[in-house]
Amino acid sequence: VSQFIDSNVAKSQLLDRTLSLQVARDSIIKAELDILIYTDLGMEAWSFFLAFSRLAPIQCVWWGHPVTSGLASIDYFLSLDSEVSDAQSLFYSEQLIRFQYINTAPFVQVDLQASAHNIDRNSLLTGARFGPPESSGGAIYLVLGRLFKLHPKFDDVLLRILDTDPTGIIALIIEPQRFILHD
Repeated sequence: VSQFIDSNVAKSQLLDRTLSLQVARDSIIKAELDILIYTDLGMEAWSFFLAFSRLAPIQCVWWGHPVTSGLASIDYFLSLDSEVSDAQSLFYSEQLIRFQYINTAPFVQVDLQASAHNIDRNSLLTGARFGPPESSGGAIYLVLGRLFKLHPKFDDVLLRILDTDPTGIIALIIEPQRFILHD
C-alpha cells in the first residue's frame, strides 16, 4: 500500500509512532497539509490524541472505526451511504459525507471476469502458503477486517462457508502484534 501511495502523490512521509505527540504534531503542521484523513481513529491512542489538534485546514475521519470521533477538530466523517442512517447521523459531531462506494480493496488488480481457475492465486495472495494455484479450484474469500474486530462467532460463519465450498480459500489480514507492558 505504501508503494502505491508513494507512486501516486507528490510527497509522502511516514511518522514514527515512537515520536512524542508534540514532535508528531509539529511534523504534520510543517508539512502544510490541505486535508488530513484519519483512517481508523480510536483504534489506538497515538492517532486519537493527535486528532485533538488542528493540524490541517480540513480534517476528516474515515469509516475504519464507524462511530463519531466526538472531536471539534474533525470536520467530516467519510462513510458509506448505507453505513449510517439519517437518524444516526444526528449523533455525529462531524458533517457526514456519504459515498456509494469506498475503495477498500487490496491494491492488486485482478481480472474479476476470469474464472477462479485462471487467477494466479500465488500473486493474489502474496506471502500466503496455500500451495500451488491448481491445488484449489474454489473461490477466494478475502476478509479485509482487522482481526481483533472479528467476533469469535464469526469463526462459525467462516466454517459454514468452507462447508459449502470445501475447496475455497479464506484469506485473512495478518497484523504484526506489539505488546506493551507497564509495571
